[in-house]
Amino acid sequence: MKSQELIYLNEAILGFFGLKVNPFTNTPNLDFHYESKSFQEGYAALYYVISRRLGFALITGEVGTGKTQLLRYFLKTPPFKMSSALVLNPLVKPKDLFKLILSDFGVKEASKVKEISVLTNLLYNFTLKKTQEGERVVVFIDEAQDLPLDTMESLRLISNFETEDSKLIDIILVGQPELEKKLERYELRQLNQRIWVRVKLRPLDIDEIEPYLVVRFERAGAGRIFDNFIIGEVYNFSKGIPRLINALMERAMLAAFVDENKIIRPRHIKRAIESLMGEG
Repeated sequence: MKSQELIYLNEAILGFFGLKVNPFTNTPNLDFHYESKSFQEGYAALYYVISRRLGFALITGEVGTGKTQLLRYFLKTPPFKMSSALVLNPLVKPKDLFKLILSDFGVKEASKVKEISVLTNLLYNFTLKKTQEGERVVVFIDEAQDLPLDTMESLRLISNFETEDSKLIDIILVGQPELEKKLERYELRQLNQRIWVRVKLRPLDIDEIEPYLVVRFERAGAGRIFDNFIIGEVYNFSKGIPRLINALMERAMLAAFVDENKIIRPRHIKRAIESLMGEG
């Protein structure tokens, strides 16, 4: 099917259900933010580490459990004055990581520096100045399991930035479960020992599926357009992983549209599963 035809089909489906936008896109969208119990635990961990300037925190979770969503929410609504850098592509050497961080902080002269010692000094001076001005300085590293070993070790060195009573910079490592295994390596033992808080984001519980769907549909402009009997089916397929829920519900909307039914029912979930599994 051509891209233009897909656009028309999408618009037809949204119009059929009275939706303004697609409630189940596969990208983090804060307009559809839902505060699950696991999300609240992750947010509380970030708040605790950064508010107390403890240095390191580790947030892990399976693919699709909302790690990036948590970061974007925290960055959009920071609970205190904060200078932040967000690293999305950590597969870099130490010098390049420092440049990425300093660039996010707005330190323009870093782009021309070649020596890591000079970059380290620039970063130290920036963190000291911001701390004296009453700001927290935080580096968020997403997909941190991809960090090379020498780059991870360099993070330990900048975590040494401190005054007599607090750290000058907090580093939040966010990644998939294999990040925990990586940190257990002998050569990273000093870094691993410095992580004060560790949180593992969990999938949604079965009793969170219904409110999750309601929030998504309502914020997209519709009411409750699904049958209660789909909840178990959605949970059994997705195991509570938001990304899988979104993919399933998007296919289920298409199945209901084809069926000319404005309520998503178990048969539509079944067809959606078959489609996702390549059986239909």
